[in-house]
Amino acid sequence: MNQSNQKFDVVWHSRISRTLKKLKKSTAQMTVALVMAAIIAVPSVSALTSSDVELLIALGIIPADKAAVARAAVSGNSNTVSCGVFMRDLTLGSTGSDVVSLQTFLESKGKLTMPVGVSKGYFGQLTRQALASYQASVGIAPAVGYFGPITRSNVALACAPGNPNPGTPNNPNPELSNKEARLSDYDRENSYSNETLEEGETAKVFAAEFSVEDGDVKIDRVDIALEAVSETNEDEPWKQIESITLFINGDEVDSMDVDSEDDWSRESSTETPTTSRAYEVRFAGLDTVVEEGDDALIEIEIKTSDRIDDNDLTQSWKIWIPTDGIRAVDGKGIDHYEGSNSESTEFEIETADDGDVSIRSSDDDLDASILVVDTDTKSSSYEVFRFEVEADDADIFLNTLTIVASTSDNNINDVVSELTVEIDGDEFDFDSVSTTANVGEYLFDFEDNNDDVGVDKDDTVEVVVFVRFHKNTGNYADGTTVQFGIGKIDGSDYGDIGITAEGQSTGDNADVTGRQEGSLHTLRTEGISTTSTGNTFTYRDNLTGTLSDDEGIYKFQIRVTALEEDAWIDNSVATTSSTTAGFVATVTGDTFNGESSARIADTTADVLTNNRYKISEGTSETFEIVVELDPATAGAYGLTLSNINFAISSNGTQVEYVVPNETQYRISSKTIKN
Repeated sequence: MNQSNQKFDVVWHSRISRTLKKLKKSTAQMTVALVMAAIIAVPSVSALTSSDVELLIALGIIPADKAAVARAAVSGNSNTVSCGVFMRDLTLGSTGSDVVSLQTFLESKGKLTMPVGVSKGYFGQLTRQALASYQASVGIAPAVGYFGPITRSNVALACAPGNPNPGTPNNPNPELSNKEARLSDYDRENSYSNETLEEGETAKVFAAEFSVEDGDVKIDRVDIALEAVSETNEDEPWKQIESITLFINGDEVDSMDVDSEDDWSRESSTETPTTSRAYEVRFAGLDTVVEEGDDALIEIEIKTSDRIDDNDLTQSWKIWIPTDGIRAVDGKGIDHYEGSNSESTEFEIETADDGDVSIRSSDDDLDASILVVDTDTKSSSYEVFRFEVEADDADIFLNTLTIVASTSDNNINDVVSELTVEIDGDEFDFDSVSTTANVGEYLFDFEDNNDDVGVDKDDTVEVVVFVRFHKNTGNYADGTTVQFGIGKIDGSDYGDIGITAEGQSTGDNADVTGRQEGSLHTLRTEGISTTSTGNTFTYRDNLTGTLSDDEGIYKFQIRVTALEEDAWIDNSVATTSSTTAGFVATVTGDTFNGESSARIADTTADVLTNNRYKISEGTSETFEIVVELDPATAGAYGLTLSNINFAISSNGTQVEYVVPNETQYRISSKTIKN
């Protein structure tokens, strides 16, 4: 302390001494004013001694309700207590500078000794025990080590008089309006009633709402009560319920594992006869503010155990928030309570279903295609088959998958080199193959490989099959066909259904239904590929007054690429089946009778020999196909470009190419008048 401060303290101490001498002769009101002014204005606590303050208290000049404040003002002469600003409740797991301040305070009170090497700032078991000891020493009950409004007020008083910082008894919750609040209209909501959960399932099972009026509140505690309806089955909740999650106004505020007996307290039930018992869990240390005029919606979510004895199911549980089970504090530090023993709902836990698995076709499965293979090396990887797997009634694991492949060649091993599947973005290689001449069964054993291939309840995953083919030379003839399926091939059921699966919760086999097969693909050492660049429809009205003049004009834009060899396409378009026309379009919708015309209206191909357009190897040309339909009767007519016939020379034999993914080359039905 510098000399000026020392001189200042001496002056003030002298004044106080003189004041004390005059107290007996002055009016009580005058004296109290002078003394309290001196206490508040003294810049150093050394200005008054403990003896001075005790004398003032003994004389009755400092009222009894101010004694603690006065003693705190001078108690720092030998051991100053340092306090920070406490703006929130603190409990196990809290971190921050306010935790550091609390720990420093507890150290000053001899209640806490931080271990060597352990930094302050984390509210752990040691801090909780120290706080509980301090609470017990000053008469705060319950002394459980929770730093709430009551303890905050006590610590504020213990630190300094007239403390203006947030956290003082004048406003123990500065984030709230400094008003006394009121809770009303507690009522159970009907959002969740008689819910049914299987083992291992999660669902909300209870909701209640109340109104907050006259001021803001902070919800800091919620109790949950459960009681088994049937006493003949398991009635201890920790054996059937794994966790409980608490939501307030749609936000998850806390979650608790409750699968141990230690997590529960046992309470007398008011919901059922006195021979039964209820169990409770408590969410404490919450910090959810509900503002004046708003409603508080409390929702409870249950996760059931997946290890319940089947003999103890089905079991029904009653759930509620007990009377006074919700505690909230307002800006004045006043606690408010809500809840009702008579507002309950029930939910049921039943044995988990093993699940059902359905194998279905995919809308994106590849149409019949030409797959170009090499003469002297393996082919690229081709998608050859696509199907869907749907799980019903339960989450399931796929244990095994068997893909069937067939070929027009006499040995499938000469044709298929590699086969993989992609499931929900993950790729898998087959584990073994069993072949019989031209048919092979490719087994994927996910269970044996510890691959968790799951499908969620009521969800669908897509399975895509990819294949690389052996070189053509010495293995199979040009034009060999291949087909792939699951439990079905060449139009007939083949072997087992193709999938084994089990319920994720039960581990028991799921029922599997459905068999699917893909399109027939052709392997060639040359070929074409196509890309749609746009389709349009134009309606042409009757212009001459005759009934036959209303027409529909269908246009296809298609880009054709020649692979491995030059490709030659005839300069013609057919609207019925043809093996000679360059392009074949099929009328869909109503049965068409009337006149039609079809042509190649435009193309980027500039070589025309023997009425065939040339597409050079490795290049692409674009064709505009125009089809006009003039129906004899009104109807809805669509058009699909289905086939392209090509050859590898201007006078060679034509090969049919089935356009893949026909939806790209389809114009849906349009109404045309007659």
